[in-house]
Amino acid sequence: MNILQLCDDCDQSTNFSEVVTEFYHKVVNKYKFSNISLISYDAFIITADILEKYEKNKSFFQKIENQKKPIVYIYHANNKPDDIGMKILADRYKLKFKFSDCSILNTPNWNYKPECYSNEEEAYSMASTTGDGTCFVKGTKQFYIYRKGNVVIMHDLEIRYDNQNQLDKSRLANMIKYILQTNEEESNVGVDWLDNIKILDDEILKEKYKKNMEQQEKIIKERRELNKLMESNNYYKSLLYCSGDKLVEVVEDVLKEMLNTEIEDKDLKKQDLYLKLDDKHVLIEIKGVNHPFQRDNISQVKRHIKDYAEENQIYGADVDKLCKGVLILNPYSLHGLKDKISKDFYSKEVIDDAEYEKVCTLDTLTLLNYYSRWKQNSKSINLKEILLNSNYNDPDYQDIISL
Repeated sequence: MNILQLCDDCDQSTNFSEVVTEFYHKVVNKYKFSNISLISYDAFIITADILEKYEKNKSFFQKIENQKKPIVYIYHANNKPDDIGMKILADRYKLKFKFSDCSILNTPNWNYKPECYSNEEEAYSMASTTGDGTCFVKGTKQFYIYRKGNVVIMHDLEIRYDNQNQLDKSRLANMIKYILQTNEEESNVGVDWLDNIKILDDEILKEKYKKNMEQQEKIIKERRELNKLMESNNYYKSLLYCSGDKLVEVVEDVLKEMLNTEIEDKDLKKQDLYLKLDDKHVLIEIKGVNHPFQRDNISQVKRHIKDYAEENQIYGADVDKLCKGVLILNPYSLHGLKDKISKDFYSKEVIDDAEYEKVCTLDTLTLLNYYSRWKQNSKSINLKEILLNSNYNDPDYQDIISL
């Protein structure tokens, strides 16, 4: 099947769609309503969040309904009954959403479990007199999958993996067939004895199908690994837009890896990070700001050094000898990349202050470039040397920019 999934934004998806792709259906994700040929798709997945745009795009949704193809409305763990999309579903299909204990589900034929918002194993289920439900809460009329004709409304499902990091597909096939069929009576769901009947070229077809499945599984496994690697890369790219604790966390991970050392202390009331390199106390201030490096930033790092020296009875020339201040800044954190790199990160006065106060400065674009180079060749960048023995560092990021 070719399935169109409509989500609230480009980053949103559903666990259900991920499971569907494991059964070799193709899911195309869209979050805008323009240039979509509905006739090209065999089924539709619509998130409750995008239904907030229902009234403004009523004709588009009506065209989907006129296709008479499977429509799966999915609500997430963080959706609530008073959300606009949930209200639309409740009013239209006479549903009542209720918080239920999904640890006591009656699912004899499926291994389905709703995606939970917390560890309490609770999720919003439904009750209705207008359609059929399945995946019941035991002893109640509450259910998690509502069906009426070609329309299914369901709570997004929890994805489970086995010890080999493979999706646990046991009994999921019947659920997928149930949800995506247009006429339940015409379906072969549950007719498992058909495999015992051999006619025509069944054996050849099954052998081809088996090889195709093996190839598909290999591709899916490779894709999952690639997604993990890309997610890891994107984690480090967050150096370019994060601020606060999140920025400190990513910088900390980069420093620990490149310096092969542990961060000895984290105190957001003082400097953000403290570590020791070659018997030198390194105090690191990390900021995500919507402006360039400023003289106050240099002064703040200098105050950290002064306070640390006094607390540890370091005086006179020993302060510069035993302590080093580092300022790592994500400048123009709210700007897009093109706008960010079109601006100056430093003024002449800030550069002079960094040199005079012996504070090492690094912007996060440069740090990300250093990290990328170092990962490819660990001898290409000596970050310890840079932190201990340099002050102002020219922005250096052209290697990783592609505009």
